[in-house]
Amino acid sequence: KVWMDVGLDVVIAAIGVALNPESSQGDRIKAYQVCEEFKEACPDLWTVGVTLISDSSLSIAVRLYGRQLAQHAIEHKLGNASEEERASWQRTALHVMSMGCDSDHPALRNALVDIVNGLVKKTWPQAWVSLMADLTSVSQVGNGQLELVLLLFCQLGEDLSGFDKSLHQKRKQELAYSLHQYMPDLFGFIISTVQQHLTPCTSNTSIIQTTLKTLCIYLEWAELDCVFCQDGIILRLLTLLLTNETHRLQAADCLLTVVKRKGKVSDQKPILNLFQVEAISAFFQAGRDSSLASAEDNYLFLKKLCEAMATLGSMQLCTLWGNEREPGLGRPDNFLEYLQAMLSFLEHPSQSLNLMSAQLWLAFLKHEEILEDEQFRSLLLEVITQAATKLIRIGDPTWDTSPVGEYARMDFQETKDFQYFFGGFRHDLMDVIRLASSAIPKAAHDLVSSQLMHLLSSAELSPADSRTQPSPVVLAWDGLSCFLDCVTSGLFKSGASPEHDVCQMGCRNIEALLASCSDNPDVFYHQLSCLRSLCPFMRFCPSLAGPVITKLFSGVEFKQQTESKTVVALRRHACALVIRLARDYPDLLAVMFVAIFPQLEPKGIYLNRHPEV
Repeated sequence: KVWMDVGLDVVIAAIGVALNPESSQGDRIKAYQVCEEFKEACPDLWTVGVTLISDSSLSIAVRLYGRQLAQHAIEHKLGNASEEERASWQRTALHVMSMGCDSDHPALRNALVDIVNGLVKKTWPQAWVSLMADLTSVSQVGNGQLELVLLLFCQLGEDLSGFDKSLHQKRKQELAYSLHQYMPDLFGFIISTVQQHLTPCTSNTSIIQTTLKTLCIYLEWAELDCVFCQDGIILRLLTLLLTNETHRLQAADCLLTVVKRKGKVSDQKPILNLFQVEAISAFFQAGRDSSLASAEDNYLFLKKLCEAMATLGSMQLCTLWGNEREPGLGRPDNFLEYLQAMLSFLEHPSQSLNLMSAQLWLAFLKHEEILEDEQFRSLLLEVITQAATKLIRIGDPTWDTSPVGEYARMDFQETKDFQYFFGGFRHDLMDVIRLASSAIPKAAHDLVSSQLMHLLSSAELSPADSRTQPSPVVLAWDGLSCFLDCVTSGLFKSGASPEHDVCQMGCRNIEALLASCSDNPDVFYHQLSCLRSLCPFMRFCPSLAGPVITKLFSGVEFKQQTESKTVVALRRHACALVIRLARDYPDLLAVMFVAIFPQLEPKGIYLNRHPEV
């Protein structure tokens, strides 16, 4: 013991030298050598390391060095220790945990948990049968000790989930099996801890946060019977915490973990409890409160909440609704309220939230039973309306000052990142519109026709600086061309002819576009795209084929005082549409070939003079 005390004094002095910025390199090397020699020579390295961590009279650096000593003892000396020595190590660890640790220094607390966790992974359950009972006793000493026990379970769960790459696979399986046997008790312990510290009199923010962090780890791989134990009390507690500003983000994390779980259909049925009135009301209130401000922490929670709600529908409800293995499972309670909540995410200025909501609507539209549900179909027109407004290419973080741009700046660093995201975002929105339009074709076509007429009657506004941002009217035409393409393709997808009123409206839309004349090459480009989408209606009014060809030729020969990339793009686009028209509607063009042919020779001469087209 005298040798150890003297050795400790030397080591403590060596640590001071090593961390002193004024020490020379030679002195630091000697200090490191002293520390390494002490590791090898000390006969009771584990006790020394644990004692250093728990001694509040020492400096932080020295106490953290005790962690290194204890870890070295676990790795290199535990294997040769006798049963009595191992039991002594366990008693020392439990004693230090019972003494608690400085709450002001999380690094020290984590260091203590780390070394005890290392001892657990080496000795439990074979050489530490009473571990769970011992930890229960420690947790009852006080709040500090309770938090240490929770952190220990958290770290052990993380290591078994794959964070500890050094842990052998067979040993990991042994630990996981043993932990599974204790899982009902562990979940009961976690539930009682949350309930106890949620009351105003005993509220403890730190303990609840640590408990939720631990719970989130085990929700990922515990048996579903444990997750839904006590009549789904965990789900009720988590939805309750969604309205707590301090704990809502962690609660949303836990809910997201639960709704991502897969398993037997019979085991997943309790997750439908999230459609009960209390849960849906908590979702609504949490989303509404977070939407009032665009602060980054509110936005982070809102994304997590939206992802959890969308996953609940796309993964769980789509699996359970109409499943042959569980007959009778259909529309859940409060389904309409759930849909309205997800519709509000589609209306939100954040395109990230819009995307998560759109992917949910897409999953529902592909589900045969849900697609036929009356409540679902009652919202389809509103879904199409909102999705159509999101097709407009706004939100670039470099120039957009609207609320959409504010949220985009929290999601994207550069225009390149935004453009990559927007491509997939628009693709999903178009799929939603296309499938929804197939379900309600007339209403969708009436909507897009009214938007087309409105845009044709509006004046073309010029941007203040076209070099930094595009014109609003160009963006509107770009979005409308995508919208019109989705609706029209949805109309003709099944091969059946649309209703007579829809056909007449389609022909009138073609006539309106033919009558429009724009000097803006960008606008003209998108008008031709709209015309291309409406071409299937020419079969119901063949006399429009000639004027359509003439309109396309005017795009081929479009001229401006200065040649630009947009003009060249317009000409190429018009040429491609002429080819597409000839390919898709040869029967309409063949009967009027004699009338078209005289126009072709001068067009060929023009194109020879403009090889870039």
